[in-house]
Amino acid sequence: MKKSTFTVTGAVILFLYLGIFVSCQNDVTSEPSNPFVGTWKHFGAVDTTGNEIEFFKDELGYITFLEDGTFISLGFRKNFPQTGMKPSTLEEYEEIFNNSWGRIGTYKFDFENKKEHLKYTYDLNPQSIGREITLNFKAVGDTASLWFDGGNTIFKAIKVK
Repeated sequence: MKKSTFTVTGAVILFLYLGIFVSCQNDVTSEPSNPFVGTWKHFGAVDTTGNEIEFFKDELGYITFLEDGTFISLGFRKNFPQTGMKPSTLEEYEEIFNNSWGRIGTYKFDFENKKEHLKYTYDLNPQSIGREITLNFKAVGDTASLWFDGGNTIFKAIKVK
């Protein structure tokens, strides 16, 4: 039961993400009112001295911000565990869970104070549903940096669409 639930949940998130991504493609050339609207690719994290943080080194993730204030985020580590079609042990499921993320929620950018507010309405980790976080941000062109107040990890992203 748990094996198929995890597989179905992952498939549903992937299809939702692809559906939202495709539906957001439009032929209108006007710029959105929020420069963060679109799809961003996560490309690692550094500490406050600029050194790459090993834990995040091999992540591959995307976040899409829609004009209506909704976001969807999905990601995996590049060294995602290879378990075959059906993981067979609790340890294999735990390894998958610890090396992936998927969430849907709402967002709001406070451009004056350079803060991003996120609220998770769905998350692969049920304990995170309803969680609200605030990140600081800095954007230069199509590259963004995000971090928590007092945090020592700066997440990097580049706009891809």
